[in-house]
Amino acid sequence: LLGAASHVAGGSVSGRITSKIAYYRRLSADGDRDALLTDLKRWWWSDEDAFGLSRDLSKPHTPPSARIAISIHPLTRALAERVLDPNGLDAADRREVAHRQRLFDSQLGTGWVALTEDGAPCYVQWTIPGAQAAGVDDFFRGIFPHLRPDELLLEGAWMHPSARGQRIMGEAMSRVAEA
Repeated sequence: LLGAASHVAGGSVSGRITSKIAYYRRLSADGDRDALLTDLKRWWWSDEDAFGLSRDLSKPHTPPSARIAISIHPLTRALAERVLDPNGLDAADRREVAHRQRLFDSQLGTGWVALTEDGAPCYVQWTIPGAQAAGVDDFFRGIFPHLRPDELLLEGAWMHPSARGQRIMGEAMSRVAEA
């Protein structure tokens, strides 16, 4: 069973504040003061709701096709250096990449990367099994429900800007879930 749920929408005010504080601490740890202030202004008073999707991996599934051919590979250090390279990215994507770099460095779950036919990394995502539920709870500071042993969390999906619009995410995510 694939379980990919985030914090419960409409939770208590104190729970939302606690989640936001944890998020801003992570931004602060990245050392990007301007990004921190921008996000604080934008998100402090927002009601951010998140939802999760689940899929029974024992049932047949035909993944949607990307517009370009891709292949899925475990995320090695060499591939991580390429797909998580912040050079040339805007501030928002640099923050996204920094989060995925922390996830890679944590060694939590398995990172996966989609490569184009010419070997360019274009998409990254992690699978984290329920056996690592304590690590998920610690790394994500409780924003996800506690994973059961028969669940798999898909997290950290990010598409390189150069590959956006190619319908890669649907195919890659489906293939990663089954890897």
